[in-house]
Amino acid sequence: MTGLKLILNNLSIHLIEGEQASVRRLLRNINQHMHGTTPFYSSCWVLHFVDEQPTRIFNSWICKSVAMGGNGKSLKDMTTQMDKAWTIYDAMSEIGRQLTAKGFSTATHGPTQIAQFVKSLANDTIPIGDDLMSAAGDSEMTLNEFL
Repeated sequence: MTGLKLILNNLSIHLIEGEQASVRRLLRNINQHMHGTTPFYSSCWVLHFVDEQPTRIFNSWICKSVAMGGNGKSLKDMTTQMDKAWTIYDAMSEIGRQLTAKGFSTATHGPTQIAQFVKSLANDTIPIGDDLMSAAGDSEMTLNEFL
C-alpha cells in the first residue's frame, strides 16, 4: 500500500492507496484497535472512497507528524460535506503528486526533508482543528459503518 498519513496535533488524515482487499484489511485492523483495550484512535470517519484509481499518486507509504503554522485551509464557507471531503482529498492528492514530481521517497530522502516539504505544501491546503472536524458531519460514515 502507498499513501500519506498526516498527524495534526490530536487529529490525523489518511489517504490510503492499494488493492481493495488490502485496504479493507487495514481498515478492519484499525477498527478492531479502536474497540480494543488500548485504542490509538478514538473515532474514525470515511470522508471519501474511490474503488478504482488507474494510477497511484504516491510511490511509498509516508507518515508525518506536521506542526502546522497558521490556521490551515478554512472549510467554514463550504456548504456541503462533499465539498469539504473533496477539498481534503484533492489537497492530499496534490501533496502526493508534488512529492512524486520532485522525486521524494522514503528510500532517497531523509524523514526531515520529507516532513519539511510536506509541511510547506500542507500549511495552506490542509484544514486543522475545528475546520478538519467539520468535515466529519452526520452524512459521513464512521469507519465501523463503512466496514
